[in-house]
Amino acid sequence: MKGKLVWLLLACLMVTILVLTSCAGNSAKEIAEKFVEAENEAWNTGNVDALDEVEDPDIVIHMMGSSDMVGREAHKQFIARARRSFSNPQHEFLDITGTGDIAAFRYTERFTFAGKEVYYQGAMFLHTKNGKIVEIYMVWDTMSLNQGLGLVPASSQ
Repeated sequence: MKGKLVWLLLACLMVTILVLTSCAGNSAKEIAEKFVEAENEAWNTGNVDALDEVEDPDIVIHMMGSSDMVGREAHKQFIARARRSFSNPQHEFLDITGTGDIAAFRYTERFTFAGKEVYYQGAMFLHTKNGKIVEIYMVWDTMSLNQGLGLVPASSQ
C-alpha cells in the first residue's frame, strides 16, 4: 500500500511539472515568434521600435564574416541604413523551433539592389534570458548574397 502511494505521488508530481513547464510563458520559441513579427515590422514599415519588446538593450548579434553588432540601437540603425540602400525587402521565416533558452529558424531574404533582385538564405540562433533575446548567431549563404550584389561573378551553370 505504501509503495502504491509513493508511485501515485510521483506520477502526480510528474504531471504537475509537465503542465507547469508546458504552460510557462516566454519560451524561447515564443520569443522567436515575436522576434519574427518585430523584424517584419521593422523591415517592412521602418518601425524599428518593434524590436524593443523582444531584444535586450545590450544584445550582441554575431554575423558571419562581420564584426559583432552590439546593442539594440545598433541593430535598429543597421535596419534603417539597409532600408535606405535596398528596396523591396522581403523576409520569410521558416521552421521556428526552440527549447529552454535557445531558439532557431531559417530564413530567406529578397531585395532589390541597383535594379537587380538579390536572393539568399540563412539561419539564426537566438539565446534568450528573462524573456528577451540577449544574443543572436547569424549564418547565411555568403556566395549567393555576394553574387546578387555583384561582388562575385555569378556561376556559369
